[in-house]
Amino acid sequence: MEELVTGQIDTLAFGGYGVLRHNNFVIFVPFTAPGDRITCRIVDKKKRYAFGVVEEYLQKGPSHTTPGCPYYGECGGCQLQHLTYEAQLDYKQTSVKDAFSRIGSLGDVPLEILPAEMQWQYRRHVTLHFKQVDKICKLGYIAIDHKSLLSITHCPIFNNADDPVISEARELANFLDEGDVSIYKQDDKYVLHYQLDKMPSESYFQKALARNSSWLGIVVSNGRKVKSFGQTTLHIVVEGLNISFTPHTFIQNHPEQSLNIYKKVMEIAEATKASHVLDFYCGIGISSLLLAQKKHSSHGD
Repeated sequence: MEELVTGQIDTLAFGGYGVLRHNNFVIFVPFTAPGDRITCRIVDKKKRYAFGVVEEYLQKGPSHTTPGCPYYGECGGCQLQHLTYEAQLDYKQTSVKDAFSRIGSLGDVPLEILPAEMQWQYRRHVTLHFKQVDKICKLGYIAIDHKSLLSITHCPIFNNADDPVISEARELANFLDEGDVSIYKQDDKYVLHYQLDKMPSESYFQKALARNSSWLGIVVSNGRKVKSFGQTTLHIVVEGLNISFTPHTFIQNHPEQSLNIYKKVMEIAEATKASHVLDFYCGIGISSLLLAQKKHSSHGD
């Protein structure tokens, strides 16, 4: 017999789970916010805690809002869209401070959190999975159950509902078996990187590139071979630096927010009068290049 529990969410735990305390027992419930009064169904019970799912919202707390994505709650990607943006920032700041204090034993470290100017369509690239199911191509994200594939037409943190690029990517995937496709955005143009087990005929990609006017280029790889069609180099400008990169390169997904990180690194380097800086896990080396502009000797790795 399924167990139902009614109570109020007190706070948020790691991963955005709401915390409900019932008879000295902790129940973690996703997609809930502090102040929510709910009835939840226990789905996984341990000795000292359990996981539940919402059966009914009896009352929603002040930080609970309507998610901006039609797939939220089904998609395994986002966990905080049911919170107001202010509540999301507070949760993230609290989580980092808790990690410094509880895990790092550093006490109460003062932290400043900088809100993003763009809360939607800010991502510059996404990776989607595709496979053929009953002769129909499903293309999208891994669902909240961590195993099934949720087919989507757009991703609000990447593009708007009128943008056809994901549907266009699915149309090409109809001719393929299964794999992943990473879509890189530059203004209103795209470069797509299909990662496959088998290398199919080049004609599929040549025709798709000619058919879709917003596609700059296509990269296809199967672990052994790499083929490119059209223009596959992308560009960004960071503090006067003209950066070129390809889909094979790691690049931060939110350049505007990344710039805040780079600026903070510059401030620390200036304040400490650092003459030599080691830039570990530097990606394409943007931090190193910015440090070099300030006459610091920077070594990237």
